Amino acid sequence: MHLCMKGMKGKDYSKLITWYKLIMHNSWKLVDLLNAEKDDVKSLGLTLDVIRCGLFSNEVEVANLCCRTLTKISSLIYDRSASDEGGNSLQP
Repeated sequence: MHLCMKGMKGKDYSKLITWYKLIMHNSWKLVDLLNAEKDDVKSLGLTLDVIRCGLFSNEVEVANLCCRTLTKISSLIYDRSASDEGGNSLQP
C-alpha cells in the first residue's frame, strides 16, 4: 500500500505503472486463475485488495490505471458469469 501511495525511492511510480499495465494486458489470465480458485472464498477478495491499493495513490496515472484495471477485471468476470450456463464461475 505504501508503494502505491508514495511510489518508490524518489517518488518513482514507473514500476507500479508497468505493473498495472501488465495486469491489464493479462487480465484474462488472472480471471482464469481466479476461476480455478473459485472454491477458495478469499481468493477473489484478496486479489482485488492487492490491486485496489492503487486507488489511494498520490500519482494520478497510477490511480487511473488501477481504476481501469479493476473495471476490466470486473467486466471479464461479469462476461464470464453471464455466458456460463452452469453457474460455476466467479460471481461479479
